[in-house]
Amino acid sequence: MGQLVGQPLVSLVGVLVAGSSLGFLGHNWPPARIFMGDVGSAFLGFTLATLAVLSGLADARLPFAGVLALWPFVFDTAFTLLRRWRRGENIFAAHRSHLYQRLVIAGWRHRDVTLLYLWLALLAVALLPLGAFHPDATMRPCQTP
Repeated sequence: MGQLVGQPLVSLVGVLVAGSSLGFLGHNWPPARIFMGDVGSAFLGFTLATLAVLSGLADARLPFAGVLALWPFVFDTAFTLLRRWRRGENIFAAHRSHLYQRLVIAGWRHRDVTLLYLWLALLAVALLPLGAFHPDATMRPCQTP
């Protein structure tokens, strides 16, 4: 996304994060030899969200591009939090009700769930340039007739 909006630093950090994540994936691929944990995943999520926001701020055509690129994870989190909140559950308590966890409980292999989320994210990233350069893609905060 950094390349689309002329932000070389965003591109560089994105490439570094992607490279380190791919290197880690080799050790985390099921059956995992190491596990990222909450702190590692929170840092990775924060970094990706920051890159998405910086890209969106640089070009009005990409206000939601970062969310689209991360949509499988954003949707899973939002769906799980809303579902737990509606049921009156403590949304901060440990649980196993994320969609990816429910797929594993339903019998999916960890590798298959990982591949599903990977393909959904790659599909979104592949479609980003199509929407970014559409003539009506610019989002304006206040449009008056």
